[in-house]
Amino acid sequence: MSVSTVSRIALRILTAAAAVCLFLCLWGAVFRPQINQEEEVFDKQAARELENLRSPKLNPDEQHILWQDVDYSEGTAARWYPKGESPIFAELVREGKLPPVEERVGPEPVVLDGLAGIGRYGGTWFRVETS
Repeated sequence: MSVSTVSRIALRILTAAAAVCLFLCLWGAVFRPQINQEEEVFDKQAARELENLRSPKLNPDEQHILWQDVDYSEGTAARWYPKGESPIFAELVREGKLPPVEERVGPEPVVLDGLAGIGRYGGTWFRVETS
């Protein structure tokens, strides 16, 4: 192989790499998400309280008990009994591929209570890790 052949091949590789980089930059510019530039204002005291609630530190004197003793005789009218269907499962229930929530949990479901109370479906996950 001559020097001119090697240099032509190298030039073609560099040109292809530059074309790919240009394509990716243009793609990113076209499909860039619209980000709200305004800063959200939070109450500092409320933010501090929420941060303390989310603290991963374990305190043996203040253990949160997730298990709830419930009166199963209250049945489906009880406060703790699941009232709604997950939006993800709702379509499967309508199609008959999954039984309704009342049949899935049974007459004596295990009741767990999170730190923030009963959960809600949906929402936005802003961050995956904590520092």
